[in-house]
Amino acid sequence: MLSCATDRHNGHNGHNGHNAPPPPPPPARAMHIVIMAWLFVIGTMALTSTSVVGGVAFFAVAGVAPLAFYAWIKLGRLNARRRAAASATEPPSVRQQRVDGGDDADAGRDQQ
Repeated sequence: MLSCATDRHNGHNGHNGHNAPPPPPPPARAMHIVIMAWLFVIGTMALTSTSVVGGVAFFAVAGVAPLAFYAWIKLGRLNARRRAAASATEPPSVRQQRVDGGDDADAGRDQQ
C-alpha cells in the first residue's frame, strides 16, 4: 500500500501515460504447473490404493488419460495453426489457380 500512496503522491497512476495495449496473456507454459500438480495429486491418491493393480489403473484413468486428451486437443490446434500459416505463405498451386481464375467472363453468357 505504501508504494501505491507514493505513486499517487508523485503523480503516477500506474500507467505510463500512453494508450498501451493490455499485456499479452500468460504463455501456454504456465499450464505446466497445473499438469504437475494434477499428476502429483493423482499419484498420491494412487499410492494410497489397497492394491498395486488398482493404483496403476486409477493413475492411468484419472491421471494419464485426461492429460493425453489435453495433449491431443492442444496438438490438434497447433497443427491447424501450422497448416494455416504454411498455406498463407505458400503461393497457390496450379490447380488452385485454375479454380480461382476460372471462366468467370462467360458467366453472363451462360445465364442467357
